[in-house]
Amino acid sequence: MEHEQRTKILHRLQNSRLTYETGNLTDIIISHGNLQTQLEEQKKAFNRLEYEKTQLERLFESADKHYNRSSGKLDRKELDQRELMDALRKISELAKTVCELTTSVKEKESKIRELEGVATTMKADLSTWKEKFELEQKTSQAVQAEHTKLQIQFMKLTDKLKELEKDNDDLRQDLLHLKAQAADDMNADMRRTKSEWERSLKSQAEFAPTTTTASKTSSLKREATPAIWPSTVVHQFDAHESDVSALCFSPDGTCLATGGSDRVVKVWTLKPDMQSVDPKCAVLSGNKASVMSVQFDPQCRVVLAASNDNTARLWTISEGK
Repeated sequence: MEHEQRTKILHRLQNSRLTYETGNLTDIIISHGNLQTQLEEQKKAFNRLEYEKTQLERLFESADKHYNRSSGKLDRKELDQRELMDALRKISELAKTVCELTTSVKEKESKIRELEGVATTMKADLSTWKEKFELEQKTSQAVQAEHTKLQIQFMKLTDKLKELEKDNDDLRQDLLHLKAQAADDMNADMRRTKSEWERSLKSQAEFAPTTTTASKTSSLKREATPAIWPSTVVHQFDAHESDVSALCFSPDGTCLATGGSDRVVKVWTLKPDMQSVDPKCAVLSGNKASVMSVQFDPQCRVVLAASNDNTARLWTISEGK
C-alpha cells in the first residue's frame, strides 16, 4: 500500500511538472506569434514610409524644377517676390519632412532588426522547449508503463495474500476443531476415570469388614467425596479482536497472558480477589500470523510466544520489548 501511494504521488508530481512546462511552451509559442505579428506590422510601416519617402523625393524634385523655372522666369518675366518666398518656404518644409521621415525609417529599421533578433532567440527557446516536452512525454510514458506493471504485480501479490489468509483461517479452524475434540476426549476420559474411581470406592465400601475402625470409615468417606467441577463463569472479558488461541497463567499467579489470531500477545494483571482482571494490559505486537502458544518464565519477567509465521518471540514484560 505504501509503494502504491508513493507511485501515485510520483505520477501526480510528474503530471504537474508536465502541465507546468506545457504551459510555458504554450506561452512561448504565443509570444513568438505576437512577435511575428509585430514584425510584419513594422515591415508594413517601413514599406509605407519608404513609399512616402519616394513620393516626397519626387515632390522635392518637382519643387526644385519649379524653383529653377521660376528663377528663370524671374530673370525673364520678373515674377513677384512673394511667390518666390512661398516656394522657398515649401522647399524648406519638404526638406524638413524628408529628414524626419529618414530618421523615422532608420529607427524603424533598428527596431525591426531588434525584433528579428528577439524572434531568433524565441525560435531557439521554442526548439529547446519542444525537445524538453518530447523528453518529458517519453519519461511520463515510461513511468506510466512502470506504474501499470507495478499495479499488476500488486494485484497478484494481493490475490496471493488473500489465498494465504484463507489457508491460514482454514488451518486455524482445523486447529480449533482439533483442540475442541481433544478437550472433549480429555473430559470423556476424566468422566470415565471418575466413574471407575467411584465404582471402585463403592466396591471397597461394600466388601470392607464391619469391624473397621471409625477412623478408617471416616477416612474412606473423606476419600470417596467426589471432586467439585466448575459450573459457573466467575468473570468474562474481551481479550482480543478475534479468536483467542492461547493463554497461560504466570507461575506466581498474578498475571495472565493471552494470544489470538489478531497477531498480538496481551499480558493481563489479575486483581487481588483472583476473580477478575485489570482492564489495562500490556500489548506485545510484532507477530505476522496468529499466536498459537504463550508461556512465562519461572521468574515472571519475560513471556515467550509462538505463532504461525514459523517464529518464536521473547518479550520483556516490564519494557514491552
